[in-house]
Amino acid sequence: MAVFDWPAALTPARCAIGSQGSGEQFRGAYNGNLQVVDFVGERWVMSVTLPQARRVNAGRVEALFFQLRGGVHRVRAWHFGRPFPIGTMRGSPTLSASVSRGATALPITGGTANSTLRAGDMLGCGGQMFMVASDLQLNGAGAGSVPVVHRVRASIASGSEVRWDRPAGEFVLPSWLATVMHAPGMIDGAAFDLEEVW
Repeated sequence: MAVFDWPAALTPARCAIGSQGSGEQFRGAYNGNLQVVDFVGERWVMSVTLPQARRVNAGRVEALFFQLRGGVHRVRAWHFGRPFPIGTMRGSPTLSASVSRGATALPITGGTANSTLRAGDMLGCGGQMFMVASDLQLNGAGAGSVPVVHRVRASIASGSEVRWDRPAGEFVLPSWLATVMHAPGMIDGAAFDLEEVW
């Protein structure tokens, strides 16, 4: 298995991002109430459409796309619509304590003093991509407990980097089929689905 970085030259024309839950839903046999069993396994999914490209640049698209088919290899990708926080936190944040699978907050230190994170800002840590669940302000030392939308899916060690600049998760192309449509002098915009793995 290889892990590729998303090529900087490939800017999607469109990208839909979604949250795929993990669990079971069923109706109670006696009263019909909805019952839910929630597993710690939610993940990000994206549907990416690349722009049309001149044939001279088609190879870059095909090489990435074809290597990813079937989920054997992975690509580091980020939320293309929000590559940087809306809030003011910058610096070199790290985890101030380890976090276990199922945790709902990231304890960070080393951010900009008194800076903010806004609901929807993205962070990356331990190969996982997180969305900030609610607005918060870090303290004067640039530390705070950041609530996240998706729970931690795999344990992350204390001192791990918390990335705010294009915070990436690892994604696979779950389909075994990958095709790119060629037209005279160019390729049409390739469209494909990605699923986060860790």
